[in-house]
Amino acid sequence: MKREFSTYLDLLRFLAALAVFGSHLTFAQFTGGYFSYQGKLAGEGVAAFFVLSGYVIAYVSDAKERTLKEYATSRLARIYSVAFAAVILAVIVDLLALHYHWVRNVPRYQYHSFPKYLLLALTFSGQLGPLHESTFGAYTFWSLDYEVWYYLVFACAVYLVGAKKYLIVPVLLLIMAPRPLIDFPMWLLGVYVYYVHKRFLHEFSMASVTFFASLGFLVAYRLSGLDTAIDNHVNVALGGWPMRSLANSREFASQYISAMLVGVTIFSAKYMHLSALRGPTITKAVNWFAGMTFTLYLTQRSLLDLFSNAFPYNPHNPFHIALLIMATFTTVWLLAQITERKKLWWRSVFKKLFNAMPARKSPVTARTTLAK
Repeated sequence: MKREFSTYLDLLRFLAALAVFGSHLTFAQFTGGYFSYQGKLAGEGVAAFFVLSGYVIAYVSDAKERTLKEYATSRLARIYSVAFAAVILAVIVDLLALHYHWVRNVPRYQYHSFPKYLLLALTFSGQLGPLHESTFGAYTFWSLDYEVWYYLVFACAVYLVGAKKYLIVPVLLLIMAPRPLIDFPMWLLGVYVYYVHKRFLHEFSMASVTFFASLGFLVAYRLSGLDTAIDNHVNVALGGWPMRSLANSREFASQYISAMLVGVTIFSAKYMHLSALRGPTITKAVNWFAGMTFTLYLTQRSLLDLFSNAFPYNPHNPFHIALLIMATFTTVWLLAQITERKKLWWRSVFKKLFNAMPARKSPVTARTTLAK
């Protein structure tokens, strides 16, 4: 993977996290109603995350992680390096909110059966089947509950052989229904783009045109309100089922289109001369921000609630809003030093746990099937 293309993927990942953060910042409790709530922006950021995740997982499984043990070690290290801290932070802020009566949507009932809901959180099972459980007050955690199961399905499809694969994968898909399964095509789109890149080796002369066109369409799509109109029509056509039953996946129709546009930008960027992303300064800056993206995504809502309640805060005061943003990003950076930037330490922990497992190379047939 070329350095500039890798830098582009990192930049896109950070911008997606920033979109989710910006969406939450538009809550009146943080910015006093200066902005209308931009919930769609968060959904489109998550759609971009799913496409990116599928692409990166397809790449590392094909180019780096040749065994199930290597794949599992890397995924667990990546996930739990941040998830543990995000859960602990969410619980602390929840308890403070309950004690001091802060403005925060705390699922009180979860603390009456804390071990059960902690188990759901740490096994990322809160969105499976009929369940729709937040990870305490960490309301961005739901997409990770989806993504972990996508990792698992992908691992079974790639690394298992014979009857086991064809038995286990359908069972997992059934367990994921309906919500994680409905969003799964966005993740699979990223996988598809990777394998198209692998097969399409020559230059694509229209890359710049398709890149900027898809980017322009994405911006216009959000600003025009077409995404909202599409979701409203789909909801009516399905008898209100999406709004009634799909929770965070209720806007799947508009997000499919966002995901496709993001997929086109990723496809096109591979063949562009991204000279602006080649310099060591810009590469270092993007990598620095990307190195705290996962932490930002999982902890930002808890941190916004913490700082806006624990200190005198006026959401109508621009200076207070600026301080809130600065405090959140500073804390995210500090947390990243002991979470995602310690992936190597976490990887060594999981390597020790898996060192008794025999290494098996993933079969070429599985990879060929995915590529097709």
